[in-house]
Amino acid sequence: MVPLAWAFQNAGHDVRVVTAPNVVDTVTGTGLAVESYGEPADLSLDIGAMTWLSRISGIDSGGTAHDDELRSLILGPFVMHYGSDALRETMAELIDKTRSWRPDLVVWDTFASQTMVAARLAGAASARLLWGHDPFGRMRGAFNRRKARDGVEDSMEILLSRMLAKYDAPFDERVVVGDFSINPLPMLDTGSTEPTVALRQLAYSHTTQTPSWLYEPLTRPRVCLTLGRSVRDIRDNDNYGIAVEDLFEAVTDLDLDVVATLTAGQVPDGVKVPDNVRLVDYVPIHTLMSTCSATIHHSGGTTMMAALWHKVPQVIIPPQKWGDPLLARKAADQGGAIVIPLDELTPGGLREALLRVLDEPSFAEGMSRMHAATLTLPSPNDAVPILERLTTEAIASRS
Repeated sequence: MVPLAWAFQNAGHDVRVVTAPNVVDTVTGTGLAVESYGEPADLSLDIGAMTWLSRISGIDSGGTAHDDELRSLILGPFVMHYGSDALRETMAELIDKTRSWRPDLVVWDTFASQTMVAARLAGAASARLLWGHDPFGRMRGAFNRRKARDGVEDSMEILLSRMLAKYDAPFDERVVVGDFSINPLPMLDTGSTEPTVALRQLAYSHTTQTPSWLYEPLTRPRVCLTLGRSVRDIRDNDNYGIAVEDLFEAVTDLDLDVVATLTAGQVPDGVKVPDNVRLVDYVPIHTLMSTCSATIHHSGGTTMMAALWHKVPQVIIPPQKWGDPLLARKAADQGGAIVIPLDELTPGGLREALLRVLDEPSFAEGMSRMHAATLTLPSPNDAVPILERLTTEAIASRS
């Protein structure tokens, strides 16, 4: 979201980020204005509490383990904000702050369902920012088709209608999916809702001092090995079920400089770190990726975007849950990656895949094609006039 927020600000718009109290420091580091509301965000608590989600209707999964996990990730926060009393005051505060500020446009992450009603009640246009594909839109579309055919109950509509009725506002489908979507990786699209604005995703990482060793001359190829930050912040370092010892065994003794963005807590006791592996707690991913010849990762969107921006071939290990196998498969289809399903991961197989993406030019060529495709998209600055027009049209359509 940050490059787009900067673009709005550069165009003269007044931009505010509204978020939970424990995210404020992260936002202030971007140089953007921030306002907090509610209680500290705790995704692990919210998701763990939603053991009864199978009874809630409104989106249909495709039946895979990944889709079932996505459904829980989408509906968990939704039900916590609209179907329980626990966050009633939090929602009221978000709505009041949004209405008092009177924004013209609210841009929200596709899982930030608490924002959809706040945007509508403020009279603002509502835009979802996607991750390159749209699981929420896909699942909602599948449910709506089933609802039209079979007349099934729509829990999302019921819960949203109750909330909107408190403010004398009617429900319509655009409350759920937004007036339009913004897609930073349309070349990896798997079914976005319409209308959708394609956007060139610029590299961005949290601000921190860049380590000096990143700029030292390389004597051998560098490989980025990362499992991202989300899992260690939320899931108690379970590493998505990916065995770190398998990752280390795959690269040991190779003539490579492997930078592994893992904390000590992510490396199990007794696992030896190979001599060619440098453990770092955190390093800006786009800066690191600019020095790399390949990357091994867990199908995280941020890592994939950084690799795309720097044309770095990828070996992707999508976990059964919390990963992004759809994005991983699209990257492989474009010729820029090898995908190893978690249940097929072996040190030997990973080693072979890594050597292939390093040695076979076709993978670098695939990433170059993906990079060239993203350069044809509007930059955040170029997208602002498009988003201004769609915002004006969305507000006018409801007047």
